[in-house]
Amino acid sequence: MKLSVIVPVYNLENYIEQCIDSILVQTYSDFELLIIDDGSTDRSLSIINDYSKNDNRIRVITKENEGISLTRNRGIQEASGDYLYFVDGDDWIHKETLKSHMNLVEQVPNCDLVLGRMSMFFDGETKLKEDEFIVENEVVANKSGKNAFVAIIDEIGFIRLGVRGLFKRKFLLKHKLFFKPHMYSEDVEWMMNCILSAEICASNDNAYYHYRARRPGSLVNTPSIKKSLDVLNIYQTWICIADAEEDSIFKQYFYNEISERFINTFIEFSSQFVPAKIDMNLFHSKVNQEKNIIKKSKRKKTLLKGLPLLIMGSKLTSKLYYYIKKWKNRNSQPSYF
Repeated sequence: MKLSVIVPVYNLENYIEQCIDSILVQTYSDFELLIIDDGSTDRSLSIINDYSKNDNRIRVITKENEGISLTRNRGIQEASGDYLYFVDGDDWIHKETLKSHMNLVEQVPNCDLVLGRMSMFFDGETKLKEDEFIVENEVVANKSGKNAFVAIIDEIGFIRLGVRGLFKRKFLLKHKLFFKPHMYSEDVEWMMNCILSAEICASNDNAYYHYRARRPGSLVNTPSIKKSLDVLNIYQTWICIADAEEDSIFKQYFYNEISERFINTFIEFSSQFVPAKIDMNLFHSKVNQEKNIIKKSKRKKTLLKGLPLLIMGSKLTSKLYYYIKKWKNRNSQPSYF
């Protein structure tokens, strides 16, 4: 069997049927569907078991609640396929998703990973909005992860990191590429590790993964200082990796990306927390401690955007960006990206 689809599930009784249905109707049918229940307390496990009785491609694993990272890791360990495709249990995929990815594996033999795209939709709505990560296969085919990273930045100016593509299982096991537990943005950290280790890449420019935004109760929609500190710690780790990098071109591109992400993360979290009664001292201390990351960039736009933070520090700049965002959004409608 060439392909395993891994679906982690925790208390998703209102969403898991749409997810499973979208996988079972795939035009590429030679796969196992590995559904891992992470200690659900609602009807999720019952629904999953009912599906497994009617389709022998489905394998159900149950475990105690440990979080999505350890649940995905269990999938990597238990899967029987040569390639792995991850789908969160509250999302769903286009019927051509698996076929389009496996076609690329045939075009780029032995590729370690296939980069993917997504469409986003708000919970309770059906309208899909494709992301802007349009990278044709010719841009990265047969390149290493680092060279693909540089090529993508040159092509579209940014890189999107997340579990949205296809991954060779032997590659993940060889490099011990597992998700870190109990950490926010674990997918971003994991995907960059995959890129740093990959020898051969490919890219699928179809936005076939459909991501559900603003789901009530989801971790993404729950503000916390820990989340912001987790993300900032990722950047700190990346700086250490970039500092030790021998490839000068990749090194500078990586610095540029880290600096841009650092500023964007600061803006996102500081604007969330300013009006809330949350102790932000740890956040401000961490940002001030790491703000010289900005100086690593050679992008003028990034340096200009980060200049207030460098000059005024975290507390004053957070208020500035909060009121700027409030003014910009005074008459605007919610956006997807």
